[in-house]
Amino acid sequence: IPPFCFCGCDELKQEFAVSSVGKFGLYSCASIERIASEKLNNCALAFCVELKEIHSLSIVEDGALFNCKGLTQINRDVVLEKIGRFAFSGTGLLSLSFQGSFIGDYAFYKCNHLESVVLEKDIRYLGEYSFALCNDLREVVLPESLCGYGIGIECFKNCKSLEKIVIPEKAQFEHTKKEFFVEE
Repeated sequence: IPPFCFCGCDELKQEFAVSSVGKFGLYSCASIERIASEKLNNCALAFCVELKEIHSLSIVEDGALFNCKGLTQINRDVVLEKIGRFAFSGTGLLSLSFQGSFIGDYAFYKCNHLESVVLEKDIRYLGEYSFALCNDLREVVLPESLCGYGIGIECFKNCKSLEKIVIPEKAQFEHTKKEFFVEE
């Protein structure tokens, strides 16, 4: 779907199967419930509040699913490689298991229902504020691959329900652990 092609079209059919969605391609299309696409470009489906299912996805660019409040899970056939800035911010996701290498700044910012996050061994970068203000986040598992500069500052800022975070013994970080969990 080309950029800006169906931006704001409320009467589009409820499901799509395409190879990619260009930036703002389906922005604010209220009736879309399901999509199968390998790549979502910048703000491709932002504000699609009825979106519930995603299939075949591997790359989610900046803001691609911003504020898709109906999105509560990522289907098992989805193996995400890259998550851009604000990509899932404000969605209704409940859990995340990520196998890729990059999570951008603010990627899951204000995902208030997100409860658990498992980051697999290949991740190299976890952006600044990437999980900030995730009010229901209770558990995070971090791999050794995030050593050095791998974690951006305040990535778990104001996660008030965070009870458990697993950090490998060998992990060394540029910032102090306090900078990851700042509360105001």
